[in-house]
Formats: sequence, C-alpha cells, structure tokens
Amino acid sequence: MEMPARKGARSMAEIPAEILSQLERGELETANLVEWLAIDQGKLACYLIQKESWPIPVHEVDETIKALNRPSVNTKNHALGGLLLKYSGSSPEVLKRALIHPADMVRNWACYAIALNPGLSFSEKLQTMLLLADDPHFGVREVAWMALRPYLASQLSEGLELLLPLVTRKESSIKRFASEISRPRGVWCEHIPALKENPGQATPLLRPLMKDESKYVQDSVANWLNDASKTRPDWVKEFCQEWELPDVAASTKYILKRAKRSLK
Repeated sequence: MEMPARKGARSMAEIPAEILSQLERGELETANLVEWLAIDQGKLACYLIQKESWPIPVHEVDETIKALNRPSVNTKNHALGGLLLKYSGSSPEVLKRALIHPADMVRNWACYAIALNPGLSFSEKLQTMLLLADDPHFGVREVAWMALRPYLASQLSEGLELLLPLVTRKESSIKRFASEISRPRGVWCEHIPALKENPGQATPLLRPLMKDESKYVQDSVANWLNDASKTRPDWVKEFCQEWELPDVAASTKYILKRAKRSLK
C-alpha cells in the first residue's frame, strides 16, 4: 500500500531530529520548503562522497561553500552542481546517478551540473533538463528552470524558439517550465531586461497556454503577464483584450483576472 505523503514541519525548529538526519543522508525527499531550507547541503554532500564513493574531495565541498559571498540554498545548489560537473568527467556514473537520486537536493545539484556544462549547447542542455523539469518533486522542478534561465537570457531569440514545442506538450510541468523560465521578472532569479522591454517576443509562447486547463500552468502564465505589466502595461492590456470574449473559457478568465491584478 502506498504511504501517505508527509506534510513536513511548519518551522525548522519543529523538524524531528531523525527526519533531518535522513534528509542529510540523502535517504528522504523534502516534504516542504521548510525542510528544503533546513538541509545542511555540505553535510549531505560529504556523507554521499563517503557512502557512494563520489570522486569529489571532501575539503573542496567545505572550501566551495565557505567561498560563497551570499550563501543561500540556490547558491549552494549552484556551487555543488559545479563540483559535480567538475568531477563527473572522470566518473560519468556519478552524474547519471545524481539525475535519478532518491534525494531531491541531489537532483537539484544535477540541474546545475547540466546548466553549467560548457560542452553542451542551449538546445542540448534544454533536452537533458526536461527530465528534471518533469520531476515529481516541487523543488527540483523549480531549480530546473532557475538553473537554465541565464542561458535562455543570453540567447533569447533562439531560446524562445526552442521553448515553443514545450507549450504543446501534454505534461503540465513541462508547459509550466516553459512559462517560468521565460518570465520577464520571475522569482528568486535575475530579470530578463529584453522581455521586460518587449514582452511581445514571447507572444507565440503564451498563446497556446491561455486556454490550458491546469491551474499549475494558469498561475504561471498569469504571473508571466503580471510581470510584464510592471514595465509594459500597454502591451498586457492589448494582449488581454484579445481574449476577453463572451464565450471565453473559464480557465482563460482566471488567467486574465490574475494577469491584470497590478494594472490600474
């Protein structure tokens, strides 16, 4: 019988010691954001280096984390993903295992290992990242787009073209990935100035999502348009007017309402 999903603690202080220990041994997935933020990633990495014979020197883990100017969950993900990439050349199996590791935090590192790989084109990175963009865990799905977003921004026209096939996929997680990675402002990430100034570049990406039946996708598209309204309210008003029809679907109405929440 399938075990019910854990709800997770409401604060770091409430996380049971054994649960935190399991998380930091890579034996358990985080149940919520509180657990995700509580993990000592350095401790987890050092444990796995010993337990699973990863070819990463333990001292490099400590040095890499201590060298961070602004240590956060994501900067640590980025740094440890870089270490994973650095040493996977001599041991490719380590990265392969990381992609499907039972611990969601390890799969986060794999996201950055893919994104940071200079030997892959953006197209190749994108195709590899889709496995993680469709991950069952909420945190991995977020890190997947965050890790790849700077590379989309650096080659925006080509990147938006490569995202187009994703918005007609059946998986809600993949469609949301295409929306989140391209948001003009986004959350926990750098803005994309070119999309803040000219959000119309992404019109072909947004149109197929305006009738999507998944609330997971609807919220993302609404947030995309709300982002754009901060710098181009004129464009957002014009875009939304196109969809404001008497027989518009309920899903579209929901997107429109949330998209215009910052407009006066």
